[in-house]
Amino acid sequence: MKRAQLLESLSRSRYEALSHFDLPPQDRDKTYAPGKWTVRQLLAHLADIELVWLYRISKALAEPGCAIDAVDGDAWAVELDYANRPILINKELFHSARSQVLYFIEALPEEHLHRRTRHPEYGELTVWEMLERLAEHTEHHLAQIATARSGGGAG
Repeated sequence: MKRAQLLESLSRSRYEALSHFDLPPQDRDKTYAPGKWTVRQLLAHLADIELVWLYRISKALAEPGCAIDAVDGDAWAVELDYANRPILINKELFHSARSQVLYFIEALPEEHLHRRTRHPEYGELTVWEMLERLAEHTEHHLAQIATARSGGGAG
């Protein structure tokens, strides 16, 4: 994926995700499959993981070669109360973090995007690879939200 494509993908998914934060409460209670996260929980997850990836990217940019941590998404969902966390907080977190990520893509010299870090599950990653993973992660959960909204789940 080229820089312009990645920028377009992350910009488009930002606006798509932000539109879901404004859904009526009954739509945020829907799920994409029985026993799976609700739209509200998926949005909280997107907000938190956006912050996580922003931190990881920032750390790799400032401290090339550093180690970054893994995240247990299911534990975060329970322990950080995704089911009840205020939607406006999630929206603001997501929007701010994604804005910073987009700034990095637009403003940083190409060589900065090749700086490396080490992840305990993924191994060595470049900033560029982290940005691609972020784009894929967002698309994955936006597809789940679309399924939930279309009535594909039991919720």
